[in-house]
Amino acid sequence: MAFFNQFQRGVDLAKFKANQLNRVNKLQNEIANNTGEIQNIRKEIVDTVLLLYRSNSEMPTQLVQLCTQVAELEGKIKDLENTITSIRSENFDPGTAVAPIAGNEGKFCPHCKKEVPINSEFCIHCGKKI
Repeated sequence: MAFFNQFQRGVDLAKFKANQLNRVNKLQNEIANNTGEIQNIRKEIVDTVLLLYRSNSEMPTQLVQLCTQVAELEGKIKDLENTITSIRSENFDPGTAVAPIAGNEGKFCPHCKKEVPINSEFCIHCGKKI
């Protein structure tokens, strides 16, 4: 009889723990859903601010500065995408050497001695600070 009581207590404990876990998981899912909604709202805020910036609407100085930084980064991304398109359109010619990495003008990592982009702060090969 003592064994059965102890076994029943273990079953009851397992039920209790499973119920706890289920309730906690439901709440964590709700938190994740709310966090996702916040991220969507933040994206909408950013999109709205950028739209106002691009339409030359009056905005606080700090927002103008942040939008200017975004615009500069978008320009850099567009340049990089154009470079990628250019690279992808290259045809293989076995008689020519492989082109160097774009942006390299002979800068080398002092640690691994490999060529890196001229404006690099860290080596793209070994990861050390240049």
